[in-house]
Parts: sequence; structure tokens; C-alpha cells
Amino acid sequence: MKTTSDIEEFKKLLDEKFIILAPFCGGVDCEEDIKKATTREDGDGAQMGAKTLCIPLEQPKQELPSKCLYPSCTEAAKFFALFGRSY
Repeated sequence: MKTTSDIEEFKKLLDEKFIILAPFCGGVDCEEDIKKATTREDGDGAQMGAKTLCIPLEQPKQELPSKCLYPSCTEAAKFFALFGRSY
């Protein structure tokens, strides 16, 4: 598991098959945007994009960034969420 609040690092970590803890607003539309932004085409076809796996009850001790992971999101981050890709 890795933690990031940067979408480009998020994409890189996802491609390396990590589960990622990231600040998230909790919005359904935002989750769809993250999924679309992280869907990849490769030689074997499309890989699914990232999806939220859960919102940990025990949140990290580090300070929650004010901004949601997705750059175009205008909502504040409400919590850290775990994201991953199904294979």
C-alpha cells in the first residue's frame, strides 16, 4: 500500500499494482472521473480504471490534504480512501 495526493503518482502506482490510499471527496461523479482517467489500453485490451475499495475506519494520522485527489474536483477531501484496480 502506498499513499499519495498526486494524480500522476497515483496512476504510476496503480500501474505498478499497488493499493493506494488517497484523499477523496466521496463524490460518485468524482469516482467515475478517476476511473476514466486511470483506464489503460495495452496489448491485451483495456485495463479497468481505479475504484474505491473502502474508506478505512481508522484514518491515517497524517493531515488530510484540503483538495480531493482528482485535479478537476472542486470539492474538499473528506477522508482518505483506498483505491485499487480489479484484474
